[in-house]
Amino acid sequence: DSALSSSGEGFLALPSQGPAWREQYRQWHTFGSLSWSHCPPGAGSAQPAALYGHCAAAVSANLAYVFGGGGQLVTLGDLWMLRCDVAATGSASWELVVPTSEHTPIARMSATLSLVSLSDSAHPAHLLLFGRNSDGSIFNDVWLFDTRTAAWTMLLPNTAQAADASVCPDARYGHSAITHNSSSEVVYFGGYAADHGFNDVLSFSVSTRQCTRHECAGASPSWRMNHAACRVQGSMYIFGGQSARGLLNDLWEYAL
Repeated sequence: DSALSSSGEGFLALPSQGPAWREQYRQWHTFGSLSWSHCPPGAGSAQPAALYGHCAAAVSANLAYVFGGGGQLVTLGDLWMLRCDVAATGSASWELVVPTSEHTPIARMSATLSLVSLSDSAHPAHLLLFGRNSDGSIFNDVWLFDTRTAAWTMLLPNTAQAADASVCPDARYGHSAITHNSSSEVVYFGGYAADHGFNDVLSFSVSTRQCTRHECAGASPSWRMNHAACRVQGSMYIFGGQSARGLLNDLWEYAL
């Protein structure tokens, strides 16, 4: 991995059908078999309320964290730890995480939670939280959670400035996030704030606590929110979402 340059990058629109798309799909589809298994909570295990718009990050093969989301008439700000080993136990166990830090993120939905590594830490596994939409308030604060100590640290405070080019990262929600540069950097795309949609690419370095806005050469995806993004080898792929044009089904590649 290498750090992203701040200029000169660009998107590549991928065809949605034909031989090129089928070849791309074959490269992605590497599962030997596909099946679903229900993961009911184990006996005596608590579990989160019914949610939507929450965010999650996997820490290991059977351990993940889920934060926030919208519940029944309320936006939540709790963090849950999920241990899921259906093959061994046939169930999953949930645990509500009690933070050890005095300050914690406030309730939010449509944010992103990313597993990041700190090179100067004996325990590199941390979670990076960014973005917020709660009761019409849109924030751009950035928080780091230490999975070993259960402590939150605010890396960047909220400035409550949406669609302001001088602010990075801008306040937004419904964006996507993938990790880069040995998981020490998170790359964000798109999202929405108030009456403004985004189609920009931002990166946030955990070690320097610096946000960088990347200028994209050539064609770029239209602004969108609630899309999906993933990293495949050396590229970020984004698919779908919604915008002023309605629902989208285009696929774009961004070389990291």
